[in-house]
Amino acid sequence: MNKLPKILLIAAVLLALTTATALANGPDKDGSRWTEMKEYHEQIHGDSFEAHHQSMHGEDWEEHVAGCHDVTEDTGR
Repeated sequence: MNKLPKILLIAAVLLALTTATALANGPDKDGSRWTEMKEYHEQIHGDSFEAHHQSMHGEDWEEHVAGCHDVTEDTGR
């Protein structure tokens, strides 16, 4: 009997299991990764992420987020 169908079946099952696990554990559903990133940023730079974004880009963080949200809705991404 040909081993290729068995190998493909095993690979498909493993792919399905790893995909299901990844989807169940991500993305950042509770916001904890975002919170950790902001806290780390403040430790490194000494200012909030929002203030740093304003000084670097001259754009209010909330306006930036709103703009990204609009693009996401428009493009479906």
